[in-house]
Amino acid sequence: MDADQIAKPARAHIQLFATAESAPLRWRLLSGNNRELGRGTGEFDDLVSCRAGIAHLQAVLGELEPRVHRCGSNHWTWSLALAGVPVAISGAQHARLIRCRQGLAQFVAQFAHSTIGTSVMFSHSRRWAGVPGSGLIDARGRS
Repeated sequence: MDADQIAKPARAHIQLFATAESAPLRWRLLSGNNRELGRGTGEFDDLVSCRAGIAHLQAVLGELEPRVHRCGSNHWTWSLALAGVPVAISGAQHARLIRCRQGLAQFVAQFAHSTIGTSVMFSHSRRWAGVPGSGLIDARGRS
């Protein structure tokens, strides 16, 4: 088998989604095998502003403040904040603190160089109906 035949691992990518064509856009970072690594807390009116907001967060990634939070008595979640306002959160709760920290580290490592989707996925799935853990804001911290 030569080098051209060896499959390269799929890179993480940013998926844009909404519940309907007229609904605000949101985004989430998916791993190479399409598992959610985290999601933005903001909502955007259109594709251009959504992509610009994500690009802004990628540019200021080093300024984001990582936080790990306890959820209830035995789960953990993480967030990244810009000027004290959460802009990205864990897509799931973790049963172990170390797994939560690893998930945060993986998100940060993958997010900076992830490609941003050019199309929007529409779904009425309940899991997309709300963003857990915080109020919705845009990437620059505006309500």
